[in-house]
Formats: sequence, structure tokens, C-alpha cells
Amino acid sequence: MKTKHKLRQIWKNERQKLSESEWKDRSEQLHDQFFNEIDLSGIKTLHTYLPIISKREPNTHLILDTLFSKYKQIICTVPFVQGNDQQMESVVFKPESIVSKSKLGFEQPVFQQIIEPQELDLIILPLLAVDEQGYRLGYGKGFYDRYLARCRPNIMKVALSLFPPLPAGSFIADSWDIAADHVLAIYQ
Repeated sequence: MKTKHKLRQIWKNERQKLSESEWKDRSEQLHDQFFNEIDLSGIKTLHTYLPIISKREPNTHLILDTLFSKYKQIICTVPFVQGNDQQMESVVFKPESIVSKSKLGFEQPVFQQIIEPQELDLIILPLLAVDEQGYRLGYGKGFYDRYLARCRPNIMKVALSLFPPLPAGSFIADSWDIAADHVLAIYQ
């Protein structure tokens, strides 16, 4: 079994190997899976990350664009990290939102209206890899694990992966790790 550190390096490299067209195609497939497989009835507030394109994260802007055009009743939120405690918050995101780069390299809205974690109904989780049980291998900072601990236990958790899930047990989940309820992945 490889360490989480080693697996992070492997999956960062695998994503970088994707051509621009492969990355776009896989992101579009994840978009289609999301709207075909996830029941959005009853969802009032949805949180997703804004992708770091240079790291070839799945392009969640595609999902946001569809939400903005076809699911206008859903409030969309994205992460915001600021301050010395580096605690993540969820802030409202709209098509007209102005973003700037955070110190950690991801985009976040300049003007923030914080939504409390307990108000979220669905959260799309960033990851480098995911296993068959829904445990994510992230970047190692723990933002989402700490944030999920503040959410309702029944929040719907969706993982988007550009690659097939790893076999269960490929890495040891930490005691604070919370598994995704739905894993949407590309099997190519």
C-alpha cells in the first residue's frame, strides 16, 4: 500500500498527463453524469469548488453554468478561506461574482455572503483520487474534512473524479475522513 503522500504525487502527475481535449471531454462527461445521476429535487443550497485549471481539476464551471441557467432556485456557494486560522467558509457565488486568487492559489469571490454549513444540502468535493468506498485523497490540507464536520450529517456529498475509483483499501482513511455518498468517475 502506498502512502497518501506518494499517491498524491501519482495522481497529480496523472492529471497533468491529460491533454486539454481529454480534460475538457472528461469534465463534460462528469457534468452529464452529475445532472443524470444526482437528484436535485429538494436541493436549496449547493456548494462546489471553483477548479484550479492549471491542476486539471474537473471543470465545475460547467455544472455551475447549468445550475445558473436551469436551476435558478438553487443557491450556489463556493469555498472562501481567509485569515490565520485558514478555516474554510461557504460563500454565495453568482454568475456576476468577481473572483480573485487566494494565497493558496484557488479563485474565490471578492465579496462574501457566508452561508452557514448547516444550511447546505449538497456539496461537491474536490479530490485527487477517490476509492470505491467514497473516501477522498485530497491535497492534504484538510479544509473539506474540517468543513464537513460542521455540516448536517445528512448533507449529500458528491465526489467528481477524472479517473476510476481506486480499490477499497488503497490508502488508509484517517479517523476524521468523511466518505462521499456518490462517486462520479470517468472509466476510460
